[in-house]
Amino acid sequence: DSLQESPKQRAKRLRKLPDEQLFQLEDLANQALAMVDLARRTQAEFDNFQKRAETQRKQELKYASTSLIRSLLEPVDNLERALVEASKSNDFEALRKGVALTFEQVRSALQRSGVTQISPTDEGFDPEFHEAVMTGVEESKEHNVVLDTFEKGWKLHERVLRPAKVRVNQRS
Repeated sequence: DSLQESPKQRAKRLRKLPDEQLFQLEDLANQALAMVDLARRTQAEFDNFQKRAETQRKQELKYASTSLIRSLLEPVDNLERALVEASKSNDFEALRKGVALTFEQVRSALQRSGVTQISPTDEGFDPEFHEAVMTGVEESKEHNVVLDTFEKGWKLHERVLRPAKVRVNQRS
């Protein structure tokens, strides 16, 4: 085809070629700019997502104990009422019963939240759950057995919140 075209046609075709390439180049440049813009917007959206997720995580952490706190409000109210009634009356048995019921409410609320007591008397000493504050000798009990619990320990699910303070048998 190029052999049969006239010199005018050929010059016209050659003049067109650079324009077509310029149009292609301009089109590619516009596509590149669009891609850069898309990348910037995507990065900005991702940054905003991360900020929202961090804010949400902080809020969830801040209010994570809401359920436990709500379950403790009634027992706290009951203790307050018991104190008011105790100042008006000398009926210590009624006060004892009220405090015992309130204690059960608190213990139940803690259990529902996954909190359990560590009360290891007569169990083997385990430093993961027990803190030996004293030792003693009782020949009738095994070596390294907890003889007394001075302060109960507490666990949240499998995590020790506070080890039990105990006296351990150190039989020879």
